[in-house]
Amino acid sequence: MPQIVLYDDSLMRNKLFPIVCDKSIATLRVGLFSIQEKWEHLVQEKPALLVPQFLQEKYVPQKTTYSSDAIFVNSVILPNEKLLADFLSLKNNEVIVYNDVCVARKNNPYEVIESQQLIFKKINYHVDIIDHCWRVVQLQEKYFQQECEAYCQSKKIFPTEMLSPHTTLIGDASKLYIGKNTNTDGAIFDTRKGAIIIENDVTILPNSVLMGPMCIGQNSTIKAGTQIYGTTIVGAHCTLGGEIKNTLIGNYSNKGHYGYIGDAYIGDWCNLGAGVTASNLKNTASDIVIKQKYTTPYSIGNKGGCVIGSYSKIGVGVYLDTATIVSICCNMTNTTIRDKYYPPFMWHNSKKYEFKKALTHINNWMAFKNQQLTEIEKKILAHLYQQENGEENL
Repeated sequence: MPQIVLYDDSLMRNKLFPIVCDKSIATLRVGLFSIQEKWEHLVQEKPALLVPQFLQEKYVPQKTTYSSDAIFVNSVILPNEKLLADFLSLKNNEVIVYNDVCVARKNNPYEVIESQQLIFKKINYHVDIIDHCWRVVQLQEKYFQQECEAYCQSKKIFPTEMLSPHTTLIGDASKLYIGKNTNTDGAIFDTRKGAIIIENDVTILPNSVLMGPMCIGQNSTIKAGTQIYGTTIVGAHCTLGGEIKNTLIGNYSNKGHYGYIGDAYIGDWCNLGAGVTASNLKNTASDIVIKQKYTTPYSIGNKGGCVIGSYSKIGVGVYLDTATIVSICCNMTNTTIRDKYYPPFMWHNSKKYEFKKALTHINNWMAFKNQQLTEIEKKILAHLYQQENGEENL
């Protein structure tokens, strides 16, 4: 098997802004596994990554080399057997294209090659592509259903054999996976529409209603009376409350109080204060057109909640319009927010967040969970700050 190298395409990084600001596209979780993990399961070997310069220290070991027969695959492409077969038949300077997106090629995409030297081959079967932020959420249910069994086996979590008498189950017990050291007394589980995965060391307080498909990451807490449904996938060390529907929430993020979010993407280390509510549907029920800094306008359908980049904080009582984008490292406090796009490092909705202050505040939050920014993470944030503000002195 030739080496598979997943590369970050610059145009796609723009369309996936801000959820990939500080990470490789390949590490995005779509369903239960990341894109990189999906390819690893298919080819039985962990793919190498090719990322922009400022991310290399995080993802690419020093002295990494790519084999002469390597196949470079666009990181936004989700794998399948038919694609892999086409990849293996690629010849030098051939490029596979789907809907004007470069899917795979034999030559390094970061090296300059005259287009007339390339041979483009179009494919006419369907390929799942993460071509905008909301696509992650739109494809969650499909990949959750496909990956549930393999994911639970990888985590050594099995269908529960004995449920607490203080816990209510509606549906098939074989679809309820509960890890070790969990507390579910007083919770209500409903597996009629899909499996529920509760990882190790999770606490679910009484009167919470959890409807599958769903995965709650390890060491997370679900507060009393929480309602979660519609294929929601939650990372590790999160605290959740209120009403949450069809949402992906990254690691170490909190939405711990009342308020609604749906069809949303929440990055790592975010905090949504009490009463934060985000619309996911226009009053007209018409298509949502996204207009942001780095791309031409595009439609995402008629459902789209907020997208919040990593390290951002939304203050108490804030209301977000349909499909609002809050970028990385923002601190938002206005009661009613009307803009649809907020750039990186925004302080109180209009001012620039001072870089040193931003790092201090991030570390303050991380300290609650016994973590601190690494030097690599600080370098990435410094690059993003300078890219946005054009300042040499931080």
